[in-house]
Amino acid sequence: MKPSLLLWPATLLAGVGIGYFIPKVTPVSDGEIAPSVSTTGQRNLSRPALQESREVSHAFLDAITQDDSDALKSLLAEIPSGERAAHIDALLDTGSPKGLSYSLKRAIRDLLKAEFSEDSEATLAWIFTKEKSGTRYYLFETLLDDGDAKKWCQENFDSLLAGALVLERPHEVLKELISTKKKLDPMAAVLLSKEHLKQADGSYDFPSGLNAEAITHGWNTAFEYYKDNWKAGNSKSGWSWGGEFPEGFNFSSFAESWQQHEVSIGADGSNGGFFKPPVKIWKEWAKSDPGEAFEFLTSGGSKTFELDDYFDGYTKSATPEEIFEFSKNVLADPPEMELDLGRELVDYLNGNQAVMSSFLKWGEEAENRQVVTQAISNLSAWQSCQSDLGANLFKILPEGERLPALREAITKTGRDGSIYIRVSDKESEFYHKILEPLGHSAAEIDAILAE
Repeated sequence: MKPSLLLWPATLLAGVGIGYFIPKVTPVSDGEIAPSVSTTGQRNLSRPALQESREVSHAFLDAITQDDSDALKSLLAEIPSGERAAHIDALLDTGSPKGLSYSLKRAIRDLLKAEFSEDSEATLAWIFTKEKSGTRYYLFETLLDDGDAKKWCQENFDSLLAGALVLERPHEVLKELISTKKKLDPMAAVLLSKEHLKQADGSYDFPSGLNAEAITHGWNTAFEYYKDNWKAGNSKSGWSWGGEFPEGFNFSSFAESWQQHEVSIGADGSNGGFFKPPVKIWKEWAKSDPGEAFEFLTSGGSKTFELDDYFDGYTKSATPEEIFEFSKNVLADPPEMELDLGRELVDYLNGNQAVMSSFLKWGEEAENRQVVTQAISNLSAWQSCQSDLGANLFKILPEGERLPALREAITKTGRDGSIYIRVSDKESEFYHKILEPLGHSAAEIDAILAE
């Protein structure tokens, strides 16, 4: 591979560079025979005339569609360096990059790799002169699949960045280039993404996997990744994840900085939203330090941190008995923040026979009945799978406590005074189906539902 120092965009756009990388094509008139594509004795990565490309593709495609990898390797090795670019173009002319067959993609990859190994700078410059942004991105992405090419791009990052910035529609190339930084320097990759990959809706189009690298690098890099990704009036929200938290990740420092950040941008939870809220961080915190995470949650720590996030994380590390005791303690000493604990408990119990069996045994104790009635208050008639759950919950209550529990469920209100359950025919049928087999008459059930 030739050592070289990129001087972009100057060599690409002016002076001798334009003659080296841009083809000089002589039009072929009707009746004339297209000249040979051979450039023996002259190094030229230019695209041949259209007639030449068709000639290459007609002779070439029949041979490379075979499954014999050794035969393909031999065929590609016979193509002189001055003709590889023409053959790549011919292959690309057969369809869009996404629609190419595996054999065609393999041929393009191998030709590109061979060309790059001989002259890295010229190969990159040739890719960057591609008029179609989709073709340009496909070739660049394909090249970076090669470890040597990726390392070269990392070493020549600044020059490549300068060259990419002057392209028309450079977004995908920039994204692929910045992705080469994500393991070596996650913070730099985050900052470059925020500078160059902001989308029309205000969100950042981070390279895939950058969030995992940012978190692995530490809380401050994770904070930089998630911060500022907010917009007034935005209702879109989502997060992606891959990777593991490092030992010693400072959740408290992240939480404190995040809380201050929300205040600084005026994010009150109703006037906009984060495109990628740090939900996974809250869940992991609840898993590793549930006490500290719950304190932050219930003190209004973040508009992006909700009870279901906490419960999802906590249940990954706690035993069922610890979950039940936690629920009892919260109900006995509720925080100022309104928590729909019963709904989370029902979701936890539903569909998990082992957990349900443990809960039914635990709930038989009189001191634990409040948790049982709280779960009953959050049953949903609209989820048929909860009828068995409801029957089990009512069954462990003494007979004299079942109808009062029903009354509590249908009269339960939030702190704003709104009723949780509005009794309809479906709810009525739901409760009759559960309670009548336990010995309660239709009349007494109806009397409660009519209150």
